[in-house]
Amino acid sequence: KIKLAQILCVIYILLLTFSYPPIGIRDPNTNNIIDPASEENTANGVIYVNGDYRPVVAIGGWQQFCLAMSRMSAFSIYPMLVVVFVSKMKALQTFFVKTPLS
Repeated sequence: KIKLAQILCVIYILLLTFSYPPIGIRDPNTNNIIDPASEENTANGVIYVNGDYRPVVAIGGWQQFCLAMSRMSAFSIYPMLVVVFVSKMKALQTFFVKTPLS
């Protein structure tokens, strides 16, 4: 179940990053991940999306590959972090039930 959640998270972030608008942030003219509305934002390494600046500018194949690897590794960790958090929360709850603190 965890592997499935990790795979779904990786698919989600790859679609969100490398699809064309309105789903993704890839520029349809250059096939790069840039801010087509502002060359200044692109030069600063940020994209303005949904009212927020995001540092995901990738120009060229190598930068897009590195961006894909970093985002895939980050998003594949999230399901495991949730599992660890829930297990620690359950252990803390059990501890409080068995002590005079309850």
